[in-house]
Amino acid sequence: REFIETFIDFDFGTDKSRIKIKEINYRNAEDLQKTLERTIRAANQGTQGRNPSFRDVKIVAETPEGGSRNSGFGRGNRLIVSCDPEDWVKIKALIENLDSGFRSN
Repeated sequence: REFIETFIDFDFGTDKSRIKIKEINYRNAEDLQKTLERTIRAANQGTQGRNPSFRDVKIVAETPEGGSRNSGFGRGNRLIVSCDPEDWVKIKALIENLDSGFRSN
């Protein structure tokens, strides 16, 4: 019971949760997902496998057109990110920088 209360039974988006949901304002979430995955892969390749910049990061895009491609649920323009809290600080800053003021036609 203690394990469940400590590691499983808490709301998404809290400091304890590995899962974060970030609304995207200006860009398409799928495009942003691809950009973030390339950025993370490049950052980790620069470490030659030692002390990667990002550890065990998973990103899923949810778009208004089709929800999540993996689940078929949802209709938002958001990213669902699973990562450590330390990585979330960096990833959140990247998302906000890439999404800031960008307007697509």
